[in-house]
Amino acid sequence: MKERFGGQIGETSTYLGQNFIVAKPEAAVPHPRISELEADFDYLVDITAVDWLKRPERFDLVYIVYSFPRNEAVRVKTHISDGYKPATAVGVHLTANWLEREVFDMFGIEFAATRICDAS
Repeated sequence: MKERFGGQIGETSTYLGQNFIVAKPEAAVPHPRISELEADFDYLVDITAVDWLKRPERFDLVYIVYSFPRNEAVRVKTHISDGYKPATAVGVHLTANWLEREVFDMFGIEFAATRICDAS
């Protein structure tokens, strides 16, 4: 991922068998699609957030994607400020619709209607 997206990826790591990718906000949504095409990560398990009230980039937005053939999950995390509207992931994963609504209800993060990727 770092080779493909360069500066859009801040770090990659594995902790206790869990894989993490930290991406810039504008790059967070395309990564699940790239993962789906190149590494069989075709299921969006969840979208959630963490509120760091006193940090300038107040929220960590976390996408969890899963590969059934590999039996492996990857977490794609991005840092966003309060009021930032990340792009919707619905064009990548239809299940994102419900998950994004839950993130809005719990954290007030509103997703932009513009889709970065197309599911076709």
